[in-house]
Amino acid sequence: MGKAFPNAFEANLMPDNSVLEGVLLKVLREAMDDRVDMDGNTWIDWFIYENDFGLRKLTVVNRDGSKFHIANASELYEFLKNR
Repeated sequence: MGKAFPNAFEANLMPDNSVLEGVLLKVLREAMDDRVDMDGNTWIDWFIYENDFGLRKLTVVNRDGSKFHIANASELYEFLKNR
């Protein structure tokens, strides 16, 4: 199988889409004006990687001390649009 699909991962034979993923994330960040903070993170990255697309139900604390959840992509969009 490795000869037939040389760019696939051995375990699941899925192609390596990391380059495409990186470009799509960059486009999303630019479109939503999601700037990198002093730690090198963005809200989109936090939502995807830290909060597992909202499944971890993490709480965000604003600078003013208010707390809120971003549970899905729609809520992330509204948050980024209205900040």
